[in-house]
Amino acid sequence: MRRRDLILGIIFLSLGFLLYQSASNQNNEIEEFIIIELDAGNLIKQMYCVVMIDNQCEVRDVEYGGILIDDLDEMIDRMDNTKAMSRVSFVIGIFLALFSIKKELLKVKNYLWD
Repeated sequence: MRRRDLILGIIFLSLGFLLYQSASNQNNEIEEFIIIELDAGNLIKQMYCVVMIDNQCEVRDVEYGGILIDDLDEMIDRMDNTKAMSRVSFVIGIFLALFSIKKELLKVKNYLWD
């Protein structure tokens, strides 16, 4: 077993988990920001129908506009970047962990097939 690769894999998996938690917290902050700024009148919620079925709007699309839309877009971009880094960190961690135990997995496979 390659101990260094396993340790790096665990570190990357932990980093991915922490980044995922950070993205979740950022999502909560965005939701709170939207509620507060809608009440203050700095954001405007625009809803329109995408599909009309029997004269009723079945699917609504929501867009925001107003004074603070640039701030909202920046917050959403930061959250998306954090999610992307989290995914990359998870993939690297899984790859390193599997690479470090590759020999042991091959031994188990050979044992099971023989």
